Amino acid sequence: MADSQTPVLIVGAGPTGLMAACQLARFGIDFRLIDSKPGPTRESRALAVQARTMEVYQQLGVADQAMEQGYVMSGMNMHANGKHRARVPLGDIGKGLSPFPFLLVLEQSCNEQILTDHLTAQGIEIGWNTSFMSLEQNEEHVEVTVQTTDGHQETIRSQWVIAADGASSPMRHALDMAFSGGTYDERFYVADLQIDGSIPHTEGSVFLAQKGFALVLPMDGERHFRLVGIVPQGVASEDPTFDEIRQDLEPLFQRTLTFGEPNWFTSYTVHHRCVESFQSGRVLFAGDAAHIHSPAGGQGMNTGLLDVHNLCWKLALVVDGPGSDQLVQTYNEERLPFAHQLLHTTDRAFQAAMSQHALTAFVRLHVFPNVIRTAMRFEFTRRRFFETLSQTGITHKGRSLSVDHGTNGKPLAAGDRVPDFQVEVDKQTCTTHDRLAEPGFVMLDFAAPGQARKNRQAIQELAKKHAVPLKHAEAICLDPQWRDIVEGNTYLIRPDMYVGFATTNLREKPLTDYFTQKLGAGA
Repeated sequence: MADSQTPVLIVGAGPTGLMAACQLARFGIDFRLIDSKPGPTRESRALAVQARTMEVYQQLGVADQAMEQGYVMSGMNMHANGKHRARVPLGDIGKGLSPFPFLLVLEQSCNEQILTDHLTAQGIEIGWNTSFMSLEQNEEHVEVTVQTTDGHQETIRSQWVIAADGASSPMRHALDMAFSGGTYDERFYVADLQIDGSIPHTEGSVFLAQKGFALVLPMDGERHFRLVGIVPQGVASEDPTFDEIRQDLEPLFQRTLTFGEPNWFTSYTVHHRCVESFQSGRVLFAGDAAHIHSPAGGQGMNTGLLDVHNLCWKLALVVDGPGSDQLVQTYNEERLPFAHQLLHTTDRAFQAAMSQHALTAFVRLHVFPNVIRTAMRFEFTRRRFFETLSQTGITHKGRSLSVDHGTNGKPLAAGDRVPDFQVEVDKQTCTTHDRLAEPGFVMLDFAAPGQARKNRQAIQELAKKHAVPLKHAEAICLDPQWRDIVEGNTYLIRPDMYVGFATTNLREKPLTDYFTQKLGAGA
């Protein structure tokens, strides 16, 4: 017999596990959250918070705290052989695409504390100093044995387990899951320190050279920076000190800089690996436990947070609603292809930055900066760059939960993330994202007013019949950019802000089929 029971057990209280806890709490689902660490991460680690993550923070009600503690990076500068070659503007590059059209610099420890405080405010405790030991599972539940630092063991029975226990993931090893990929030959270092000299403190800088590179990112505090680079080949130590690195910095930067003593310094190898499936029975993998890749583009922490944002509404619908277990399987269907794409993209970028091949090095130093400088002059290129970097461009078109019913291929279709634009709902002006702050499904109905009113009663009765948490909103688009696109359409929007079902002529049967066949809701 298990010592305790919970609908969902989360193993790992890093950013991914904390976000999973916040999401489940948002949907009113009971859970346990454990971690072998004594408390939240204190090192800075990841720095970049992308726009899509900020949209999720806004849903949770913690976006203001993130903005207060972090700051917007206004641009990224590219230097080659010591000369400034290009600048990528980041301050409002995504204007009109997201309420957060920028890259926010906020170190991982601060993100974890924000999420921890959010849980604490709701009276939710985290089981620190509690390590995963073993598990057994069948078709109905998982039994996980855990142990605290004082030696006490407990067996927890749960319907589902979220494995957010990091790149070394004991849970992944316990299930003997493949983690395919490899490790780059180069060894890297990261240092948080003060740098005095001609480097802007509100912008990032990348310095490219024939051999090596350095990335400098501003951090909170006067002249406080994150420095990332390759450990020089002449350094033989497996665990080098910053002093062993320091002598190679001036030739790389080709300018006079004064480096203070690091507040934090470490060296590491970079891996690129991914599981074959995000699901093994009733155990669901997320974050670094599911995929690790190069730090190119600041995607790592954000990807883990968005993994569980995709997963937890599905778990909520299954645990405490009409959803079937098959709904949970769409987590792997939607997130695994993106993980593969991300690994491929970051791997190519990483290889190009590291290669010592003469032609590749020439392109990196002399061609690429010119291409970037030219490309950033065009709105289309800036838009695509932002959508990729911010992860707002991720789409689930063609997946099981994306059903179009006569929208004629308009730009906002099933599988798309809902953009943020002004609407009028119940004679109140707001934005689409304002309407998506509450948990559950939202139906934004841009049909003619008379038709939308007719739709409301039928939809509410249908949702009640199938126990689907849904709010219907008769909407008028106030944004000229989106008016012709959405007028006449009705959108069923998932709790993670993606269009699930879209139609130009709402009928009961197609929507019923979506509830029953896609969500698994019964009558």
